[in-house]
Amino acid sequence: MWTELRRSPTGRRFRRFHQANAAHRSGWARWLTWLAALLSFVIGVILVFIPGPAVVFFALTCALIATQSHWMARHLDRSEVRGRAVWRRYRAGRQAERERAAARSSGHGGSQRAAR
Repeated sequence: MWTELRRSPTGRRFRRFHQANAAHRSGWARWLTWLAALLSFVIGVILVFIPGPAVVFFALTCALIATQSHWMARHLDRSEVRGRAVWRRYRAGRQAERERAAARSSGHGGSQRAAR
């Protein structure tokens, strides 16, 4: 299940998973999935107020709902694409910041030491 999600291309991952598993769902499996999503959400809400991995439980809730809902699968695909773009910009900014700091410390550090 998880390897199938990881192998799917970004931006279509959750919709493909939803479509692939739509035919294999029985009534009981659907109810159990919704119950697991509700339980995961409740655990996430509880962990918001105490130290714990609340974000993991909210992500699990969204993934479980995406198996049952095409709407949620579509929104998770969009969120993944946007999240990856934000993450790339963040990493590029951090890399540029490290390079600027290294240039400042190597360029100005020697002259300041000599002045002391």
